[in-house]
Amino acid sequence: MSELLLGFYGDDFTGSTDAMEAMALHGLRTLLFIESPRQEDLRDYEHLQCVGIAGTSRSMEPVAMKKEVGKAFRALDELEPLLVQYKICSTVDSSKERGSLGVAIEAGRALCSNQRIPFVAACPQLGRYTVFGHHFAKQGVDVYRLDRHPTMSVHPSTPMQESDLREVLREQSEEDVTLVNVVELEEKTVAEGTHVAVFDTLTLNDQKQVAKRVLEQAFEHEGSTFVVGSSGLNYGCASYWQERGWHRSVVPNGSRLTNVTQIAAVSGSASPLTKKQIEYAEANGFCCIHVTWTNRKDVLCRAHTALREGKSVLLYTARGSGDPAIAAMKHALTEDGVTDTAQALGLMLGELLKELVATHRLQRVAVAGGDTSGFVVRTLGIHALEVEQPLSPGAPLCFGYKKDPNEAPLEIALKGGQLGRESFFLDVLRGRCVDDA
Repeated sequence: MSELLLGFYGDDFTGSTDAMEAMALHGLRTLLFIESPRQEDLRDYEHLQCVGIAGTSRSMEPVAMKKEVGKAFRALDELEPLLVQYKICSTVDSSKERGSLGVAIEAGRALCSNQRIPFVAACPQLGRYTVFGHHFAKQGVDVYRLDRHPTMSVHPSTPMQESDLREVLREQSEEDVTLVNVVELEEKTVAEGTHVAVFDTLTLNDQKQVAKRVLEQAFEHEGSTFVVGSSGLNYGCASYWQERGWHRSVVPNGSRLTNVTQIAAVSGSASPLTKKQIEYAEANGFCCIHVTWTNRKDVLCRAHTALREGKSVLLYTARGSGDPAIAAMKHALTEDGVTDTAQALGLMLGELLKELVATHRLQRVAVAGGDTSGFVVRTLGIHALEVEQPLSPGAPLCFGYKKDPNEAPLEIALKGGQLGRESFFLDVLRGRCVDDA
């Protein structure tokens, strides 16, 4: 076994940075790679304890997903970590046809020999809870059952119409599924045989108990142990390791955050929260420009002008799920014969941001949207990410490393649609953590 405690594959980019942040906040140096890393890729980074791969499987159909996830798991297993994790969103975005949990579990089962696969979806830090198998998610000040959540129940790609995680897994997998509920968390007895065990989590104490149970299983098992979980599992395990003094508290590059006068940001998110964040940015001096499939030249012209004037810019494809621009964009893409909307929009926004960064030598950027983030980061030529400073839970400011070690890292904040407070883009500009407010 190597010194690596954890190797994880994230089902989308922003979810991957969320997991990376959970580990880094507990002093565990964590690097998030854009492609599957090899041993030689780790040599330039001292004291690594956790390694992740920022994936896009949440938007994939089963055949493509099986190939992608299988390759990633094999690469992680070769690094010999204690745990190999399939990192999921804490809102369990998935279906049998897209981002299938069954495909991921099958790939993990083929690689690792542990009979019981822990499944931990809850993350109290983000307002996500599992109680007696049913999953809940916070939006605003209210907490909703997953199948009644105002955003997730009507998600355009993976609408969640079932809150019982056992039923969600049975729909997507042929595995036997059991439950360790909140009453049983401190008990030692577990179901025997090959199965997936869903763990309840309501409180931070529950989270610690779940992590303890998962890690006790891993310590008893030879080779890497396969687990499925949100960043709630990462927070729990990181806390366990920190309490035992296994952290190194390494500060990346020994640096402190510096102020910047302007940033460029792009958004491919249609969530209600991102809509509010765009409006907040606009009210606070950002030049916010709507991007369509056909107006890219005009968008660049306006963005260049705004940046020369010293303003920050935010390019967006929609303001909320009810924006007519969504249907118009889909129609334009269909007319052009484009079938993968997420990829097309992500690459488009990535190319726009890349030109703005190069032309204006920008030091810091931001991206909103899980799928969008993956394509944008690749377009920017970023090889690996590491947390520089927390900004908002699940959406830290990161160093974006290039393959050329002589090239300075780009500061980049990536956020999912449902993450961040309304002032998120302004927080990125000012380098302001939520705790600083």
